[in-house]
Amino acid sequence: MKENIFTYIETCLNEETLPHAFLVETNNVEKANKQIIDFLCKKQLLKQEEAANNLNLVKILPEGKEIKTAEIDNLRARFATLPSNDKYNIYIVHSAEKMNTSAANKLLKFLEEPTDFILGFLIVNKDSSILETIKSRCQEFKLEFESEISELTEQIEEVIKFLENIDYKKEIELRSSLNNLERSEVITVVEKSLSILANKLPKDAQFTITISSNILLLDNVLRLLKSNVNIDLALDKLFIEAR
Repeated sequence: MKENIFTYIETCLNEETLPHAFLVETNNVEKANKQIIDFLCKKQLLKQEEAANNLNLVKILPEGKEIKTAEIDNLRARFATLPSNDKYNIYIVHSAEKMNTSAANKLLKFLEEPTDFILGFLIVNKDSSILETIKSRCQEFKLEFESEISELTEQIEEVIKFLENIDYKKEIELRSSLNNLERSEVITVVEKSLSILANKLPKDAQFTITISSNILLLDNVLRLLKSNVNIDLALDKLFIEAR
């Protein structure tokens, strides 16, 4: 797996040998998407970065827990003609590992029939799985970002508060907040919460049993998240067993 997608694309552009599809593994899908869009604009492969204003750009995001077949059908229909304003018709699939089986197979067929004017980016979450046949038809790269703890402080504090004082209303709010994060960010929240609780053990002796059980719970949830278990299932364990 190559390390610098932007240097590679720049070289390919200079040599006029640009591949038709890239698979980007990352620990932050949104940041990876932004870097890719910024680079494409900088290289004038895109004139307008917002899909709503650009007929030559399609962004595919999971609807609920998955990317459905209709999204790939729409992509194929949109890109059946030559780009109108840019050199390429460009598509970006966010969390591509969330394609259902039918959608993945349709995208595979799309990849098997490449055209010179279509350029695709499949962004997948770190350590997730996607069809090997899709991988084989893409150039693979990694985009790693440092975890920004400061951006997750609120969620970390809310996890601690919830575990120390179970509140069903707060549970709903906290679950919603965590569901909006990338897997890597949820892992960071759980790891930091675990560290904070572990540091409390010597100071709050009267709550040792409660804190210890919460530490064990967070540790188990962390193991699930790092094993690529569905995030919703991992959060179910957190909230159900915390009660």
